[in-house]
Amino acid sequence: VNESMRDTALVLSRFNSLVLARVFAHDDILELSKYATVPVINALSDLHHPLQTLADLMALEDHFGNLKGKTLAWVGDGNNVLHDLMLGGAKLGMNIRIATPAGYDANSGVLETTKQLAAENGTADVFETTVASEAVKGSDVVVTDTWVSMGQEDEYEQR
Repeated sequence: VNESMRDTALVLSRFNSLVLARVFAHDDILELSKYATVPVINALSDLHHPLQTLADLMALEDHFGNLKGKTLAWVGDGNNVLHDLMLGGAKLGMNIRIATPAGYDANSGVLETTKQLAAENGTADVFETTVASEAVKGSDVVVTDTWVSMGQEDEYEQR
């Protein structure tokens, strides 16, 4: 029998100064955060992958220096890695170009937030397409991810 997320959050809070959680469902992060009495850091969920983005953006800054005005292209499904890369890149003033296969689009809420961040940071509007060659045109960096993410193994043949 598994403990409830509430009980887990409270027990972890008693033993730790923070909780760093890798989960499948993003709702689990939200529930942990609701009940924990210490900060909860999302290390991975099906909606976000912020630590991967921090590492990716640090690598890009190491290579390019200031990222403002650079263009980042994504080719792949609209997954958690894309979501945070769009958000982080837009916050740093990067132009974002994405190619996702039809039916594998980025989360609409995350995409809308990214567009708002792009406008706030004076970058081009997010470019969306289903054609990889269109997305990578003029890009400074091209990023992709595995075509079958954790928990999607049963979709291997389809993807």
